[in-house]
Amino acid sequence: MKKVLFSMVLIFVASTLMAKEGKVMIHYKGEDATLYVDGNKSVKLTKEITPLMLEEGDHVLKVVKSINSECEKHGEKKVYVSPSGSLKVMFKFEKKLEPTEAYRKVLDKKDSIKLQRFHRTKNNIVHDTKLRLVWQDDEYPSRSKKDLNRAKEYCKELEFSTFDDWRLPTYEELLTIVDYDRYDSAIVPVFKKTFSKMYWSSSQDVSSPDYAWVVDFGQGKTSTTIKSKRHYIRCVREK
Repeated sequence: MKKVLFSMVLIFVASTLMAKEGKVMIHYKGEDATLYVDGNKSVKLTKEITPLMLEEGDHVLKVVKSINSECEKHGEKKVYVSPSGSLKVMFKFEKKLEPTEAYRKVLDKKDSIKLQRFHRTKNNIVHDTKLRLVWQDDEYPSRSKKDLNRAKEYCKELEFSTFDDWRLPTYEELLTIVDYDRYDSAIVPVFKKTFSKMYWSSSQDVSSPDYAWVVDFGQGKTSTTIKSKRHYIRCVREK
C-alpha cells in the first residue's frame, strides 16, 4: 500500500514539473472589463497592464465590457503561450454590440414568437405570414446603394425567385421588420443579408418633395433624407 501511495506521489510531482507556464501581459485601457481564458471567467481588468500565468499552448483570450443590462462589447485574441518568454496582448473591441448572456435568453424566447410570423425559404426570400408580404433577402441589395429613383427602378424591373412584381417598400412596411430588441443589426433575425445602414422606403416626406423616409437597420432609427443620396435597397411584393 505504501509503495502504491509513493508511486502516486511521484506521478503527481512529475506531472506538475512537466506542466510549463508562460507569462502573458494583458494591455487594456478603458473602463472595467472581464477577461475570459478558454471560455472560463478569469480576472477583472481594472488597470492598464494585468500579468497572467498560463500553461504552454494555444489559448483563446476574450475581454467583455458591459454597456448595460442588455448589451456588451467583445474583444477576442487567439494566442500561443511559450514558457521561454513574456507575451504582450493588446485588446481592441469589435464595433458590433453583443447581447449579454441574460438578455440572450430573453431574445431566444421573443425570437420563437417572431419566427412564427416570419420564415425564410431556400430561394432567399422571407415571408411575413401576418401581412402577407414577401421580402427579398439576397446578396445584391445588401451591397448595392442607389438614389431613390434608381432604387424604385431596380425593384420595378427585378425578376427574382420566379416573381416580377417587386416594388420598393413603404416606410410603414419597412418598420414591420425592424427588431427593437436588437442592436446592429436591428432586424428580425430571420433576415440574413442586411447592413446596419440606411434603407430606402418609397414614402415621401410630406413637408419636402425633395426628401423621402429611410430606416436605419443599425439601431432601428428613422429619418428623412434627400432623394439624390445613395442608400441600400430591399424589395417587397404582396403574396
